[in-house]
Amino acid sequence: MGVSRRRVTLPEDSSTSSSAEKGKLENKKAKDSEALYYIQTAVADHIFPRISVATSAKKKHGAFCRRNIKAVQSSRNREATWYIDSAASNHMTYNKGAFQTLDESFKTNVKLGDNHIVKVEGKGSVAINTKKAMKAQEDQSWLWHRRLGHFNFQGLKILHQKKMMTDLPQIQAVEGACEACLQGKQHKKPFPSGTSWRAKAVLELIHTDVCGPMRTPSHEQNRYFILFIDDYSRMTWVLHARKIRSL
Repeated sequence: MGVSRRRVTLPEDSSTSSSAEKGKLENKKAKDSEALYYIQTAVADHIFPRISVATSAKKKHGAFCRRNIKAVQSSRNREATWYIDSAASNHMTYNKGAFQTLDESFKTNVKLGDNHIVKVEGKGSVAINTKKAMKAQEDQSWLWHRRLGHFNFQGLKILHQKKMMTDLPQIQAVEGACEACLQGKQHKKPFPSGTSWRAKAVLELIHTDVCGPMRTPSHEQNRYFILFIDDYSRMTWVLHARKIRSL
């Protein structure tokens, strides 16, 4: 769509204008009105209120261009924005130029939240140019505690003081407790003795259990077995079956 950019100038006193000048002026006004009409009918409904205040085609076209430039710039800014999840170990981006290192031989697929599958065209590292970040600090005391099989901190201090280990830094006092150490030091309480009833004769009490299905079948293609244990003699019987309903 072509839009006339020439301004229609109205003379202060049209009575002094010749008939030719008046005809030329009316022709320009008609073209401007026609261009104004085309602009108004061509734009979308949500854009029309923004440019409706313009009284000429040139003003309306200029307002439309300014709005369009701002919209394009805003769209580009949104496209360049990359929201990084701090809790994720891997991220995805469409911008190939953002990578410092890129291995394009790495190929795989990723399933998105809407069940669409996209292809991964490579894997690499991206440098984040920002000052609004926190540097991760590794606590050397906890690090060496884990490296030496959760060795106690007092022992680590002794190793450092007596220089019994190369490159071992000075161990500082730590706060909190090691979850793995707490779990490893837990002990199972023994079953109370003398409270459970025990058999005094053979076949007086039988313990039994069913196990299966096994991932790997036996030579006879059995995947289940049932176990019987006599409480008094500890005699054991094992019966095999291909299906659980056969037991």
